[in-house]
Amino acid sequence: MNLLAQLKVGSRVYLGFAITLALLVALGVSGAAGLKSGEEKFSEFSQVAGVAVLGLDIGGDVSDVRRHVRDFAYTGDEKKIEESRKAIKGLREKLEQGLKTIHNPDRLKAVADAKNGFEGYVAGFERLIEEKRKTEQLISETLNPTGAGMRLKMTEVIESALKAGDHAVAAQAGVVQQYLMLARLEANKFIGRHDQAAAHDFKETLAKMDKAIEVLNGQTHDSKYLAATAEVVKSSEKYAAAFADTIKLAEDVDVLVNHTMANFGVSMGEKSDEVKDSALKDMAALESLTKAQIASGISLNIVLSVIAVLLGVALAWLIARSIIKPVTGMTATMTRLAGGDHSVAVPALENHDEIGDMGRAVQIFKDNAIRVEKMTREQEDLKRQAEQERRAAMHKMADAFEGSVGKVVNTVTSAATELQAAASQMAGAANETSSKATAVAGASQEASANVETVASASEELTASINEIASQMSRSQSVADRAGTEAQHTTLLVQMLNESVGKIGTVVGLINDIASQTNLLALNATIEAARAGDAGKGFAVVANEVKGLANQTAKATGEIAAQITEVQQKTAEAVEAITGISSVIAEMSEISGSVAAAVQQQTAATGEIARNVEQAAAGTQEVSVNITAVEQAARDSGMAAEQIRDSSLDLSKQAEYLNQEVSRFLHQVRAG
Repeated sequence: MNLLAQLKVGSRVYLGFAITLALLVALGVSGAAGLKSGEEKFSEFSQVAGVAVLGLDIGGDVSDVRRHVRDFAYTGDEKKIEESRKAIKGLREKLEQGLKTIHNPDRLKAVADAKNGFEGYVAGFERLIEEKRKTEQLISETLNPTGAGMRLKMTEVIESALKAGDHAVAAQAGVVQQYLMLARLEANKFIGRHDQAAAHDFKETLAKMDKAIEVLNGQTHDSKYLAATAEVVKSSEKYAAAFADTIKLAEDVDVLVNHTMANFGVSMGEKSDEVKDSALKDMAALESLTKAQIASGISLNIVLSVIAVLLGVALAWLIARSIIKPVTGMTATMTRLAGGDHSVAVPALENHDEIGDMGRAVQIFKDNAIRVEKMTREQEDLKRQAEQERRAAMHKMADAFEGSVGKVVNTVTSAATELQAAASQMAGAANETSSKATAVAGASQEASANVETVASASEELTASINEIASQMSRSQSVADRAGTEAQHTTLLVQMLNESVGKIGTVVGLINDIASQTNLLALNATIEAARAGDAGKGFAVVANEVKGLANQTAKATGEIAAQITEVQQKTAEAVEAITGISSVIAEMSEISGSVAAAVQQQTAATGEIARNVEQAAAGTQEVSVNITAVEQAARDSGMAAEQIRDSSLDLSKQAEYLNQEVSRFLHQVRAG
């Protein structure tokens, strides 16, 4: 498992498939080798089977040849010669085919021996044809004509004796003719049946015919009869000699057919059987060997298949376990981290695979979450500290304002006419400041979901400060005749300008934090992309943080523009205060007090800006700080209203001014 953890997930999957495919290739090679061996064995089996069939065909052709030759030997039919030669031709082709196709030495020798016997058999057949033709020639040229001539002679003797009334001669001539016909019958029996008894009977019958001729010659002295019998005796001798030659030829044919050629035929049959039996024996051996090889190949394929399946299952289990277990642990860890449990340990940090990369990315998210939590606590502490400082500053501002107002109440009474106009303008500015503070407060509520609205609220607050500075410029025009107070007011406005510059610094810090937040969101997006599907949730959050950071940067740019405008307005206020100093010198202390209040408001705005800077790490803190800004703006509006009301009633009742100032200070101290 540790070894697998050092490999990429893709490498594990590829390794598992490679091993499984290697086993499948081995299985395929084994199967192909088995099939190739089986093909070779079947090819060899087919060749041997062809030899066996050839042996059977040779044996069958030998039987056909011997049958046709024997038919010819017994019948002498010329048609049988053609049939025999046709069969001999087929047998010759089979033997020559065997000599060309058979490679086994024993079988090849058997076929060669059969071929030699075949040649001897064919030579015997040619000799048989010659002997049979000689026999036919003796029969057709000697036996049949001689026999027929003797019968005619005896028939003439019988007819002549009957005409002459010599019945004894006619009768004896009939006896001679009877023996003649019987001898010819015996000869034909021998020729047609090869009956040795008929040959013996032929000799006896021919001897009886000779005796009967002697008797006939003793019964007559007619020269005509004697000449006829003498011719018959001469013809019978010729017939007997021809028949003796026929017997000799028949005996030669018998020896040739039943011994010489028969031996060749038997030898050919035995050799063909030897070829057939040898081929059948080899076929049986090949069959057993092929079956054994097939069984061995099947067993090997089964073993390889089982090994492939088992190894594939084992690899699948190991690879799946090496992926599923760390992923499950990582999912549980991420779930606990999402639930706020930062004590959970991130698994698979030492792995060198994608899960290890995911674990290291999750560790970064964990560290960032811990840092964010720490920053949140620090922001809470800073918020409480800022609130305390703001309250102290407000109390200090109220005390200072109360002292200033106590000193200049009489002066305010004498200059109420000029102050009324300026106070009316300041009241309008205060109302505008209050409305803008209200807009900032609404924007601060939206800042809980979007940092852009925080920046917008800060912009509105800055605009309100600008309006306050403008009103201060108008108030300074009333107190222009009070040179010292006007200079003091000018100094306060310059301090306001410096505070606005500090706000610009704060805006720069906010912009830097937005850039860092954007960079952090970009890193989170990259790590989420590396994590794949498992980091999609982090990617969504990272994109939202990135969007808020971009909005914050945009808003800070707008704030910077507004700060520039505030600085311009502050410069204009300095000039306006210079004009006012020539009109109401007695208003300088009031203007100084109001400038101090504006300075305190600027300080509070700086605190709010710093809180906005801290709010870049969390929108909740931004919302709280902007709420404080809204409250401060509301207080500023109320103060402006008090100044306006005081300026309106200052000509009638200074006490009313004191009461209003007291209520104003009470509200300021209440925060």
